[in-house]
Amino acid sequence: MKTNMGSTKNGARVPHVRNRFTSMDIGMNSQILPDMLINFALINITDRKNEGTNTIDGNWQADEGRRYRDNVRIYFSQRP
Repeated sequence: MKTNMGSTKNGARVPHVRNRFTSMDIGMNSQILPDMLINFALINITDRKNEGTNTIDGNWQADEGRRYRDNVRIYFSQRP
């Protein structure tokens, strides 16, 4: 099955068509202190990449491969 990626860019005259695929993601968070929360996510665990992204035949986009996201949230509150 293929997906039509919309309008053309890069001087191409046809829209880019690419194969569909599914990626798997996982994430977690932890409340390490009463006012601190940490988050972590692993996106595209299998590091699957779509073939055919090295051509300029329309509105292409590069697949990013495996990515990591993390953040720390610290809540500041006024104490009486």
